[in-house]
Amino acid sequence: AGKTGPRQPNLELHLSIGSTESAVEEQARIAAAEKAYAEEARRHSRRELEEAEEELRNARKFRQQATAELDRALSLREEATRRLNGVMEGFTCRFCKNKI
Repeated sequence: AGKTGPRQPNLELHLSIGSTESAVEEQARIAAAEKAYAEEARRHSRRELEEAEEELRNARKFRQQATAELDRALSLREEATRRLNGVMEGFTCRFCKNKI
């Protein structure tokens, strides 16, 4: 009976320490999983940011090309208007012989 008494408190202490170690290990596993999740989220965010930056570069390039095409079209329209005005000045009315 004397030997059983001292062992039982040690056994309880051991179980208490064992459950604490288990809890610490579980917390470490959870922390590792959270860290892995956060790293993956950062990688995913970086990829999305890179894709968004690429889309922005493409949009700016497209806008620049569209602006250049619009400028060329406006220039052609102005030139056509000047030519048409020059041709119109040369027309005369066949009935009244006045310039139109």
